[in-house]
Amino acid sequence: MTTLKAHYGPFPVPVTPGRQGAKIVPGGSLTNARVGSSVAISADGKTVITGAPQINSNIGSAFLFTQTGSNWVQQGSNLTGTGNTGPSFQGSSVALSLNGKTALVGAFGDNISQGAAWVYTGNTKAAQSITFPALAAVTYGNSDISPNATSSNNTIPILYNSSNTAVATILNGKIHVVGAGSTIITASQAGNEAYSPATKNRTLTVNKAPLTITAANASGISSVYLPVFKITYSAFAGSDNENSLVTKPVATTSATLSSPVGTYPITPAGALSLNYAFTYLPATLTLVSPQVITAPVTKTYGDADFWLLGAATPPGLSYSSSNNLVATVNATGLVEITGVGITNITLSFNGKTAIKKLTVNNASLRITTINEPVVSRALSPNGDGDNDVLTISNIEHYSDNKFIIVNSNGAAVYEVKGYDNADRSFNGYSAITGSNQKAGTYFYRLVYKDGEVVRNKTGYFVIKK
Repeated sequence: MTTLKAHYGPFPVPVTPGRQGAKIVPGGSLTNARVGSSVAISADGKTVITGAPQINSNIGSAFLFTQTGSNWVQQGSNLTGTGNTGPSFQGSSVALSLNGKTALVGAFGDNISQGAAWVYTGNTKAAQSITFPALAAVTYGNSDISPNATSSNNTIPILYNSSNTAVATILNGKIHVVGAGSTIITASQAGNEAYSPATKNRTLTVNKAPLTITAANASGISSVYLPVFKITYSAFAGSDNENSLVTKPVATTSATLSSPVGTYPITPAGALSLNYAFTYLPATLTLVSPQVITAPVTKTYGDADFWLLGAATPPGLSYSSSNNLVATVNATGLVEITGVGITNITLSFNGKTAIKKLTVNNASLRITTINEPVVSRALSPNGDGDNDVLTISNIEHYSDNKFIIVNSNGAAVYEVKGYDNADRSFNGYSAITGSNQKAGTYFYRLVYKDGEVVRNKTGYFVIKK
């Protein structure tokens, strides 16, 4: 014969007065349920089971609870075994395994008091509930987004994942937009010995960013030259540029070399991108007659610079002046008068040439009692009140003026209209970069209107430190 011995102890277990915990009451209808008729608790004290043998017309049931902080959370609805016969009084006795993962529920009244018991195994971990607000739609180029999910359990961190990394990734706990489209952002908490895993999904929509594509106005010569059209863009997102487009736009026109003199639309189109929505702004092509190009022109020394074709031309045309002492011309067709005399300006394109005769006459001399402006030879901007700004004597008589300063490298450091030795004066700081200029030699150009005559004055001065 085998004798079974039960082990008791150590007893008694001390109970400290004043340490009562929570009252545990299941949810739902409990009329005549007799909850608490039987109870059991796991070894770690974090899982309890209580019987309710007279619930549901004496069929009976049991309820399982787990501890979360100072609260006891009911797990599921109830434990009611199937296959019972008649009033079973399930929950008349209950028991739990040491780890709380196996429960035994007794039913002495099943099958006309023959009795039965039901065993339950499974997950008795506490649930985690994630609250994840809906994500508002954003635009490509948007800054990183805080997902702001929270959980009923703050002991396990919430992690995020994006289902479409071509649209968004997770960077330092924030949603980082990568491209236009949609993706599922999942907020999740891992499980452990006390909690079940939890997830919550939200859809993020990233709209295309607006991008305006603008064609530039251009000029051409009927039967001689059609320019290459220039396109500009409004601001790209982040570090993007035109090379970020799948297909770059092209500007076209209905005009051909044989088109007559007149104006024609320049139409940009054809851009392709997954991340941008395009708006196109057209421009105008102006075709002039070859006779306009070859017609002689007369200017006066001191006249302002002028475009040979009325506007800057893109690469493709080349220009030259036969006498740079009279006028020079740059690669975009801008003519600068440098002296008096005659020069032939040649325009070349695809083996074709056109010659424009430019005559520059002497400027008229106006005798006046007002002395011409004289630029000081030096300034010492040290704040002592003496020569702190560059003085132009007699400039008050020529308010319609423009004053330009360049350094010895030819870089512009100052440019202003209406130089007046006071509010508009050079004090040693660049009006372009704001930087304090170092000591040395600087060169100037003063353009001013003397009556009806525009005059130029050039020279140099020294900054002393």
